[in-house]
Amino acid sequence: MFNNKKQKIMNIRFSLVIVALFAITFGFSSCEDDDNTVAPISTTSKTFTVNATGYTNWVYFSFSKNDTVQISDPANSLEWDIAFQRNRIKTNSGVNGKGAAGSYKTDKNGITGWGDLYEVPAAATYIVDTNVQVQGQGGSYLTYPMNDPLYNALVYVQASNTLNPSNDIFVLKTAAGKYVKFWLKAYYNAEAKSGYPSFQYHYQPDGTTKF
Repeated sequence: MFNNKKQKIMNIRFSLVIVALFAITFGFSSCEDDDNTVAPISTTSKTFTVNATGYTNWVYFSFSKNDTVQISDPANSLEWDIAFQRNRIKTNSGVNGKGAAGSYKTDKNGITGWGDLYEVPAAATYIVDTNVQVQGQGGSYLTYPMNDPLYNALVYVQASNTLNPSNDIFVLKTAAGKYVKFWLKAYYNAEAKSGYPSFQYHYQPDGTTKF
């Protein structure tokens, strides 16, 4: 009799262990399934600040190298993607280069929606560089070869006489035709000196449209 009771208790304990293991396994499986339904948020974003204080020279940047690059013949080089001269920005496209670059302004805001842009919008169309006419001091108009949408990523505020970022998120194409999520965050450095554009970006090296 005693052995039968002992055997029943052992059987009950064994059953409880099996149930517990099943519950744990199912719980992990459910978590994994839930994780797969969540849109991926970029964990590879980088931030870079360019010293573009010169009024005549351009500073060239390569997204694949995450650094500025020295370019001797920008019109024929594919080694740069974007360039800065004060508040002017150009890409390796159109009148400025033979690359496949360009810009597309999304409806996302960098401050509130950086993590909401997971892939290149299907309707994206890319603006290449052209000769852009801008109003200079004294009301005269000057023409610069640059990327018009990116030039407008900095907005002039008359009250403070400053250039503030629009905080628009752009999708850029590199000279090689790969995709970059891009946000121009600032134009002034920590000492409030102008000509230091700072930007956050997520470069997709494999050429896919996912960020």
